[in-house]
Amino acid sequence: MIRINLLPVQRSVCDGRRSPVVLGAGIVSMLVIVLACWWWQATIKAHYQKLIQERDKKLVALRSIEQRTTALESVQQHYDRLRQDKDALIGLRRSNGNPVMFLDVVSREMEDLDLWLDRLTLHASTVEIEGRALDEESVRRFLDRLERSPAVEHLETFTMMPIRYSETRVYQFILHLGIA
Repeated sequence: MIRINLLPVQRSVCDGRRSPVVLGAGIVSMLVIVLACWWWQATIKAHYQKLIQERDKKLVALRSIEQRTTALESVQQHYDRLRQDKDALIGLRRSNGNPVMFLDVVSREMEDLDLWLDRLTLHASTVEIEGRALDEESVRRFLDRLERSPAVEHLETFTMMPIRYSETRVYQFILHLGIA
């Protein structure tokens, strides 16, 4: 058998309308969501602006570093060129010798000796000295002193001969020296 319920069905009191409390709660929650989104967007925008400012500062610093690096590289190249020039000059000085230093050595080594120079000729790395002395010992001491000098590398040739000079016997000498 089928049962049939004959009791009347009770309908809701709303009649399709919502209550003002539920409507108010919905509006408040929508306002809260909108305000939260606005606050979140403002916070993100402020953070974004700070990041942009930081980036700009770092770009300015980077440009400054690049300029200083370029200037430093230029200075380094100039320094390297100067060092090469200095090394080249030192090489030239070593290869050509220093004539002033050599003349100073010659003048110092003949101070207390009885001799004089008639001619001194400087070639690329050799020197020819021609002079006269009153005795053989002065010539030998002069030659020994020159050979011990750092300005002279080696003795190439040496000749000495006695000659008459105004009724006096003198010794004429010619030296060929390699200089440093």
